[in-house]
Amino acid sequence: MSVKSIVHITSAHPHNDIRIYHKMCLSSKARNYKVTLLVADGKGDGESRGIDVRDIGRPAGRIDRVIKSPKRMRKMAASLEADMYQLHDPELIPLGRQLKRLGKKVIFDAHEDVPKQLQYRDWE
Repeated sequence: MSVKSIVHITSAHPHNDIRIYHKMCLSSKARNYKVTLLVADGKGDGESRGIDVRDIGRPAGRIDRVIKSPKRMRKMAASLEADMYQLHDPELIPLGRQLKRLGKKVIFDAHEDVPKQLQYRDWE
């Protein structure tokens, strides 16, 4: 199955993130993919250089980002019916598993050292 549409999903990065938007989304668009960027930055839905941006709204805090945002992301992602979904945050891994159960192609793009981040994060 060749990929014709891709959804990049992030609950932690803004819609104009250098790596996700500028490197991943725009390069996919340049290769004639239909690209959607699903974010949670509170800047609203829109279109940017041919990329369809969908915003589920900014989370109220860390708990909201980890618990509620993935649920909103799941609902939105399932409605998009893309050929491939690329996840950019570790809290979205359960979403990826759900999409896989629906027969979707899923990629988890770990561009941070997540274990090290968790070890040194101030959790208060």
